[in-house]
Order: sequence, then C-alpha cells, then structure tokens
Amino acid sequence: MKRSVDWFVHALWIGFFQFLFLISILLVPPIIYWMYGFAAEFEEKAVDSTGTVVRMHYETLSTGGRRSDPEITFQTREGEQVTFIDQTYLNVPVSVGQQVPVRYMPNDPKWARIAIRDLQKQDRTMALVVLGFLFLASIPLLVLTTRAQVRHFRSGRAPAGEGPD
Repeated sequence: MKRSVDWFVHALWIGFFQFLFLISILLVPPIIYWMYGFAAEFEEKAVDSTGTVVRMHYETLSTGGRRSDPEITFQTREGEQVTFIDQTYLNVPVSVGQQVPVRYMPNDPKWARIAIRDLQKQDRTMALVVLGFLFLASIPLLVLTTRAQVRHFRSGRAPAGEGPD
C-alpha cells in the first residue's frame, strides 16, 4: 500500500510542477504583449514639452546601490503647470535646475516621463528579447517534464531510491 501511495504522491508532484510551468508559459506572452502595447500607446499619443528638474528623490536599494528619481515641472500646451516624479528606472544623469525633454499624455498630463526615446526603445526591445528567449527555452523543459510524467505513469513502479516493501 505504501508503494502505491508514494508513487501517486510522486506523480502529483510532477503534475504540480508541470501545471505551474504551463501557467507561467501561458501568462508570459500576454504580459509581454500588454507591456509592449502600453508603451507603444504612450509613444504614439504622447506630446513633447520641456521641463525643469526641481528636486531629486534618492532611494537606497537593498543591493547597496542608489536610485535617483527626478521631480520635474513642465507646462502643457494648454498652459497648465504639472509636476511629476520620473520613475522610469533609467537613472538619467540630471541635476536640479536642468532643462529636460518631457513627453506626456494630453488627456492626463501627470502621465509623463523624461523623453529619452532611444534608451526607452532599447529597454523595451531588450525586455522583449529576454522574455521571448525565456519563453522559447521553456518549451523543451515542458517536453521533458511531460516525458518524465508519461514514463512515471507507464512504469507503475515506486519512485527511484525506494526498495520493495
């Protein structure tokens, strides 16, 4: 009886990890698509302006590094004065009082960031390449786990390392 229970538990563990693996494979592409579409919508609809760095916000990271987020004030086409904190994690070397190019959404000017198009496009492209690679690399792992599960069920034996009762 113990052997069949252990065999079943072993099969459940294989199935559990296979399920987690499948869920991650199914979730990664929609997340990538959503992130890329979100950034593409911003690039398409955003309006250019010029802002001034009015303050720097510093944060010490758990790794010991330091991140700086500039607080920027700019004026919209309609003349509205808007202040936002740029948190694009690009660590753009700026200082208080410096003029910086800004892009913002006309319908929501608080949705803004420093306009460094080349770096932002490069970051998005790199994220897509890395996530695409991870997705493609996961396919052989899925095949291997499926084959292991099939072999396990066909063998009808106890998990490796266990002797007869």
